Amino acid sequence: MPTLDDLFAPILADRLREARLTLNLTQEQLGQKVGLPHTQISHWETGLRQPSLINFRRLCKALDVNPHWLLGLKAASK
Repeated sequence: MPTLDDLFAPILADRLREARLTLNLTQEQLGQKVGLPHTQISHWETGLRQPSLINFRRLCKALDVNPHWLLGLKAASK
């Protein structure tokens, strides 16, 4: 049986990268906006790791996206 990580990690990774690129941000720039190293952003975008709830919230605010969209639960980004 798949876990939540199995279900949401690939979607989160793809949408995180999509939102970052839409804003023309590098991983380093996004990392600076959320107060984390760019390597952490890379880990999330490759699906190696998933953000904590606090960091997930920071990402949504920094990227100005709906949390449901970032998880793949909603089609529109706002």
